[in-house]
Amino acid sequence: MLNLFVLRHGEASYAAASDDERELTPAGIAQTAEIIMRQQEFIPNDIVVFSSSLIRAKQTADIVCDLCSLQPATIWDDLRPESSLERLLKKLQKLDAKNILLVSHQPLVGGMINSLAALAPGQHVMGTSALAHLSGNDILPACLDLQWLRQPNDSP
Repeated sequence: MLNLFVLRHGEASYAAASDDERELTPAGIAQTAEIIMRQQEFIPNDIVVFSSSLIRAKQTADIVCDLCSLQPATIWDDLRPESSLERLLKKLQKLDAKNILLVSHQPLVGGMINSLAALAPGQHVMGTSALAHLSGNDILPACLDLQWLRQPNDSP
């Protein structure tokens, strides 16, 4: 059984020289820590973490890795907001890991969840620091089930 966790980066400041350099706000740091601590029991110890190369995603991944005592995230340019979903899915299919956490951006994360779980576009919102858990046998369109999707301010 494959477990795929998808985390959108935390809230980021717009005060940066470029989109790539936007850093998490204090609220973004707090929201990411809150969602991870609340869902930590569901995150396997052997999970492999991959992050977009953008600063806000790397900072979000660092929070996850620190709180869950995980190895640092591997940086993938295929997790950038403008990345090709098809290319990302092909890359994920080649992994041996059965527990994967991806830290990325909209619209990629929303499109990925909708595709993998055969959901109607717009049915689920991936706000900042939103965390989704999908499971199944293959990382292929319509082959995973959405177990849950949590927002930072959801009731426990």
